[in-house]
Amino acid sequence: MRKLRNIITISLISIAYLGYGQDLKSNAIEQTAKKSISYYFGLGKLLNAESTIAEVYTGINLEKKNGWGFGLNLKAFAYKNPISDELPPVNQVLNFEGDQLPEGIPSYFIGGRGSNNFFALSPNIFKSFNLNNKKTLRLFIHAGPSVVYTEDVNYRITYLPDVNGTFAGGGREEHLKYREDGTNNDFFIGGYSELSAQLALTRFMGLEFSATGNINGRRNTYGIQFGLILGRLKI
Repeated sequence: MRKLRNIITISLISIAYLGYGQDLKSNAIEQTAKKSISYYFGLGKLLNAESTIAEVYTGINLEKKNGWGFGLNLKAFAYKNPISDELPPVNQVLNFEGDQLPEGIPSYFIGGRGSNNFFALSPNIFKSFNLNNKKTLRLFIHAGPSVVYTEDVNYRITYLPDVNGTFAGGGREEHLKYREDGTNNDFFIGGYSELSAQLALTRFMGLEFSATGNINGRRNTYGIQFGLILGRLKI
């Protein structure tokens, strides 16, 4: 996990240098003649899963004069482990000998409920469209493959039956006890798509609002994002 975080940190620094460390000139003719290159970053929200922290995303866009270009998007988020939202399979529960767990049996997490982590690196091709004459409002359509890395928390699940108390107390109702038991890490390939509206505030800075999706057959996600753009914008 530490090694992965180091790779992400280096990637973010590199993207920031490429996107903002440009020779940004105020001359409008020289600015228009150059290709657009922009660095963006911001926060997002999942719409098909309960996030435990806000989604963080960043990326870079390299655009030609005809509106076609190449992009690289990196996102990371943590989301609620859905394991206790439904009863686990009986064969995964220790100390239980029946065929079916009782409906409504409570669950307790020892040490708190962990979160699953999701990281995706998505190279993509995009096409942009001007939405006004000044070219300050633009629409971007992105699509491409995505390399996904996930960390899912594993649990050791134990069934604890009723214990009758005494007049002094000490009773206990039946319940399931969850204790973290490592993580299940996985790499797989998915498909990335994004529809983004970008508003240029100056030639070097703007805002974006986007809807994104990652279809991969295992951890499909979709959500919305809002961020800041820095670089040499095409206006």
